[in-house]
Amino acid sequence: QLSTFLYQNVYTWHNDLPKQSDAIRIGILSTAMINSAALIDPAKSHGGVIVSAVASRNYEQAQKFAKQYGIPKAFGSYDELLNEPGIDAVYISTPNGMHGSRSFIGAYMRMADSESPSAWTKRALNAGKHVLLEKPFTANAEEAREVVELARQKNLVLVEAFHWQFHVCPLFDFSGYPCRAHNVLS
Repeated sequence: QLSTFLYQNVYTWHNDLPKQSDAIRIGILSTAMINSAALIDPAKSHGGVIVSAVASRNYEQAQKFAKQYGIPKAFGSYDELLNEPGIDAVYISTPNGMHGSRSFIGAYMRMADSESPSAWTKRALNAGKHVLLEKPFTANAEEAREVVELARQKNLVLVEAFHWQFHVCPLFDFSGYPCRAHNVLS
């Protein structure tokens, strides 16, 4: 896994591609360290993906992150990004406890689902955005069923960010066999 992940990131450093006019515009919920390796750098080597915006609970932090990685828009709240019509999909890399509505944080703070700041997956789907969700997908099976059903109802894509298998990558990995992501996309 590590060798594939490193190879894919080295590959992206030398393969910036021009962006297609119909590229998927992705927004990132958080300024987590994983964002560059998981999405920003790999997107450079794929003409069909544009990282268009980043959101943080702190506007200055979002601006700094956007400037550092050349992201055109920064937002000071996750809801602002979700309400942005120019975003097709979101990558949710918030802390694990903020992925689902029944997270430890939400339970600890005794917040109702409708009040909980931890329901970002559902909020993104309800905003009409496709979702790439960093691991863990949800806190439990019931919550996983709920978000998958919501994605189905909204006709949206919801996937766990299982990077080493589905990362943007060249056609072949170190072994000389076609990489898994290429097989899935074909």
